[in-house]
Amino acid sequence: MSLATLTDQAVRDLCNSFAEGSRVKAKYFHTRDLANLRTLRGTISCVEDLFFTIRASTTGYIRLPSDTLLVISLESCSTTSATRDEAEDADRAPPQPAGERTTIQPEATQMDSTVSQLFDLFKTQAVATERQLQQIQRNHEEQLRILRDEMVRKNFDSTPQGAKAAGQDVESLIRISEAMKGSDNPQWRLCAGILLPRFLPEKFMIVSIPHLLFKEDPLTGEMIRLPKGTALINYKSMLSNCKLQFPNQMIVKTSSKNPKDDAIIGMTGEISAGVRAQIERAERMFTDLLTRIDEAKELPTTKSEWMIFIDAGASVLDLYSTLSNGFARGGGKLAQAYSKAISSTGRFDPVSLFQIETRQERHNDPFR
Repeated sequence: MSLATLTDQAVRDLCNSFAEGSRVKAKYFHTRDLANLRTLRGTISCVEDLFFTIRASTTGYIRLPSDTLLVISLESCSTTSATRDEAEDADRAPPQPAGERTTIQPEATQMDSTVSQLFDLFKTQAVATERQLQQIQRNHEEQLRILRDEMVRKNFDSTPQGAKAAGQDVESLIRISEAMKGSDNPQWRLCAGILLPRFLPEKFMIVSIPHLLFKEDPLTGEMIRLPKGTALINYKSMLSNCKLQFPNQMIVKTSSKNPKDDAIIGMTGEISAGVRAQIERAERMFTDLLTRIDEAKELPTTKSEWMIFIDAGASVLDLYSTLSNGFARGGGKLAQAYSKAISSTGRFDPVSLFQIETRQERHNDPFR
C-alpha cells in the first residue's frame, strides 16, 4: 500500500497553522525504514523561520521538514485523545519474549542527544553562512550594475587612455581655434583626417551620412550617435522636401515661337532628364550605404573606412550642382573643389562646396 506524502511547503504550512507549544500528532516514514509507519505526539515549536520541532520528551523529537522523514499526516491532538492513542499504541506493540527486557543506557542516550544538538547547530550555522554568501553576491552584482551605468552615462571609451586623451586634446585645440576665429559653425573631427562642420542646414543633411548619424549633446557639447535605425527614418522623412530646395528639381516645359530656340530647349530638357536619372541612381546607393551603417553595431574609426560614405554624399551633391548650374560651373567645379579639400585638409563642407552662380553666368554656360 502506498501513501501520499506531504511536500516540504505543505508541512511548513501545517506547522504554521498550529499555535506555539500546542500538542500535535505526526505520522511519517523514515527513509531508511519505509516498511514501518511511525507516529509521534508532542509539542510543536518553531526553531527557525522555515523549520519546526515536535518534541515528545527531553530527548525524543523530530524536525520538520526533513530530508530523512516522509510525512503522511500532521494534526492537532487533545490531552484525552493523546492518552487514548498511547494506549492503542501499547496494545499494538508486539509482545517481548520472556527474559528479555529493554535496558536503558543513559550515557548512550545522552551522547546521542548531544550529537543531535551539535548536528542541528552545524546545520544552522551552514544555513546562516549560505545566506551571508548570497547577500555578498547580491551586493557585488549591485556594485557592478552601478559601475556599468556610470560608464554608460559618461560615454566611456574602451580605447587606451593615452589614445583617448590625445583625441580629447585634438578636440580641445579645434574648439579653441574656432573660438579665437569667432566662427559661428565650429569644426567637428569625425576621425583622424576628416573634418566636418558641426552644424548643417537641413537642406544639406541629405548629402552627409555623418550628420544623419550624429547629433550634438547640449550638456557636454560632444557629437553622440543616434539610436540605430533613426538616421534612415530621418533621411526618408526629409528627402522630398529638401530636394525641392535645390534649383531645377522640378521639370518645367517651355516653348517659343523660334524653332531654333525650341531645339535648344529640347536638348536642354534631355540633358536635365539624364542628370535626374543619375541623381536617382546616386540616391539609391546613398540610401543603401546609410542603411548598412545605420544598423551596424560599431561605426568606422579611420578615414579610409569613412571615405566611401563621404564620397557617396559628395556624388549626390555633384549632381545637384550639375542640375542647378550645369557641369562646367556646377558639378565639375564642385568635384574639383571636393577632391582638393578632402585630400589636403580632409574637410567636407557641403555648404561651401555648393556654389549657386548668378543667372547671367548660368545663361552663358554652353552646357545648358
